[in-house]
Amino acid sequence: MIKILLSILLITSQLFAAPEWFENRTVEAPLFSTIGYGVGQSMKEAKLEARVDISAQISSNISSSTSIITSQKNSKVSIEAEDKTLSTSQTVLKNSKILKSQRVDNRYFVAIAHQKIPTLPCITKQNPFLSNIDLIQEANKITPCLYEYGLQRINNQWHIYSSSFTQELNYFEFDSFFTSMYSSSLKISSKKSAYRADDIFTLEVQSINDGYLTIIAVYENGKVGVMLRNTPIRKNSIVKFPNKEDGFELVAGLNEKNQATKDLYFAFVTKESINLANFETISDKLLNEKEYRFNKVIKLCDKYNFSTILIRTLKNH
Repeated sequence: MIKILLSILLITSQLFAAPEWFENRTVEAPLFSTIGYGVGQSMKEAKLEARVDISAQISSNISSSTSIITSQKNSKVSIEAEDKTLSTSQTVLKNSKILKSQRVDNRYFVAIAHQKIPTLPCITKQNPFLSNIDLIQEANKITPCLYEYGLQRINNQWHIYSSSFTQELNYFEFDSFFTSMYSSSLKISSKKSAYRADDIFTLEVQSINDGYLTIIAVYENGKVGVMLRNTPIRKNSIVKFPNKEDGFELVAGLNEKNQATKDLYFAFVTKESINLANFETISDKLLNEKEYRFNKVIKLCDKYNFSTILIRTLKNH
């Protein structure tokens, strides 16, 4: 009897199961876009529900005369909507497109994006770090001019923002911020771009200018720690970090057990010592404290010459 009941529950759960991308809301959207998710007994119903979802998110007021009646008949959910829904959500319909759709048994699942490019002040030069990020480069292709962007932490999530515009970044969008960048005058490197957990590695920095070297690490979650503060460097010399005199080693580690991770290392070479009071020295405790200051590191790139290297840590076999 118990086995039969479990079988019935399993069949029922499979019958009404939603696709993983729908359940977890993992569909990627272009910048300046709002995604709506919908499900229905037909593609038309699913798209309608997704558009209503978009309208709610962008605070578009659906007319009070519009009725969406949800009723349950014979264990099947049907959505009836008056034709006025279509006319009152034209702003959503006009610039929306289907990003992903899937049919599971007799239900249709869909993700629709509505794109609206804001009108923001034009600038002549973007932050040199952000301007090399794929996400920003793609945005520059569709905006009428260059916009000023920044990174911001809101409600435990990273957002891209500009004056009157803010959009939450999904995992893949935030991941695009982790990339190696070199300049003709400064380079930070390592022997390999990926290490196994517990591997020992070093960083090398070469600058064509005299100055002070600072190295900052950014964890994959956006937490920050300073590794080296305002250390003199001679032009055209190679600085290895750490060296024997430092008395410690860099060991590749995982943020979470058995899960690969990544870290982005910034090297800054400045004419004078820079104020690093906003940043903690790197240590294990950063993993348990709110040191989400990736945005502040990016702002340093506006003022100082920099270079970055992305290093991945792979889990052991």
